[in-house]
Amino acid sequence: MNIATTMLTRGASAPSVTAGVAEKYKQWMGALRAARKRRESVISLSALDARALADIGMNRTEITSIVYAGGEDRRRAHEER
Repeated sequence: MNIATTMLTRGASAPSVTAGVAEKYKQWMGALRAARKRRESVISLSALDARALADIGMNRTEITSIVYAGGEDRRRAHEER
């Protein structure tokens, strides 16, 4: 069952169904853009050599986790918290 059918069977009017579908579409497109941006970031960072990565405080093994999980508070396990 799709979202429009679900909303209509619950008594929603056609304009509200259209608005609901449009909102879900906007959310989906935003998620798609964000995923594409993350993939492009991984590709760009992977193209850098080890020295360039070290200059920005990263090593190759951290690229994916930093891009997908964010870089906030990314201290390593052996570092003091």
